[in-house]
Amino acid sequence: MQKLCPALLTKQTGLPPKEQLAIIENPACIPLPELSAEAMASIDAAVALTEKAVGKLPSMLEVENMMATVSETAPLSDEHMLSIRAAYQLCKSEYAVRTIKDKGEVMELGGLHIIGTERHESRRIDQQLRGRAGRQGDPGSSRFFLGLDDKLFQVFGGSSIDGLLQTLRVEEDMPLEAASVSDSLDRVQKNVEEYFYGIRKEMFKYDEILSTQREALYSLRRKMVARPANEEEEEDGIADTMLEYCLATADEIVPNYIKDGVDAPGLSNKLAQFFSGIDLTADEIAKVGAGQIKALVKEKVENALATKEGELDAAKEGFSVEIERYIALTQVDNLWKQHLKDMDFLKEFVGLRSYKQSDPFEDYQVEGFELFQEMLDGVRRNTVYSFFQYQLKDEANKAKAKDSKPKKKKKSKK
Repeated sequence: MQKLCPALLTKQTGLPPKEQLAIIENPACIPLPELSAEAMASIDAAVALTEKAVGKLPSMLEVENMMATVSETAPLSDEHMLSIRAAYQLCKSEYAVRTIKDKGEVMELGGLHIIGTERHESRRIDQQLRGRAGRQGDPGSSRFFLGLDDKLFQVFGGSSIDGLLQTLRVEEDMPLEAASVSDSLDRVQKNVEEYFYGIRKEMFKYDEILSTQREALYSLRRKMVARPANEEEEEDGIADTMLEYCLATADEIVPNYIKDGVDAPGLSNKLAQFFSGIDLTADEIAKVGAGQIKALVKEKVENALATKEGELDAAKEGFSVEIERYIALTQVDNLWKQHLKDMDFLKEFVGLRSYKQSDPFEDYQVEGFELFQEMLDGVRRNTVYSFFQYQLKDEANKAKAKDSKPKKKKKSKK
């Protein structure tokens, strides 16, 4: 199989040439027999049929997939695949002559012997290494060598054994094979596993917070991406979302300019900044009472949105829906990536809160929710601002927009 794969590659694939991919045989390490003339002819025939059937293979991955298919016993119908399988089976049978002999010699010597120079923090890893010595019932053995100055002992209780040995005046080069030493080592590994399990369990609690936020955001994003079969329903859904964003942004702006008396010029300028083209002057705001300003602003914002959508739809039917969706998705994706960085930063430094006797997890939960809410508010504000800043560039479309009519207003969802 290893000699078949390079034969199917060429310099046109961007990979090293066949000569560099060929196996370099080392008689001391990997004594492989030379393939017979019959096997080499079978390989050449398989390569010729493959190139004729599928052309040049673009990557080593496709070669590996092809070799994995032919090495199984599933039925094949393609002529080039059958040819590769025949070449593979022939090469395998010739190599098996040597490998079967080597296996017999190894088994006579007692099988594979595993030598470990230290013990892992996890008992599972040690057991997996031991298992390499006796695969599928074959004979084998394993032995581990370690010292009391190994990191595993030093961190998790090796000093107690070291003190015992000094009391008994055991020589430094004397091997210890007592059951008490092995039992002590097992206890150390168990303590290590429990320690790391506690860390993973604590980190999982933090990950659940982010997972909940991720599900909420993906639900919002799916609503923006989804395209129902009913085009009119799709348009209403996107338009209602945009209208909700606009009204929520206006409700956020108004209280800041009426809490200490009505600041009509400031409110007018701020609304014009977010809702470009809104037909609302400072004089109109000054003429109404503070209790009626919200109703007036709501009406003007709805009219500004309808006008903007009408201008875009005049250039192309349904164009306003496409722009609203594109801008909203762009803001969601960009701010979510920044939010993930902020949450990582918060998780990294929230542990310092324990020094002031507060629970780091509760702080992460509360502040993480605040960051998530700020991100959603940022999506809303940026979407509204970017939508009203969007301008048509084509002169013909600009002319159509001047003669356009406001889009029919739709009732906002409650």
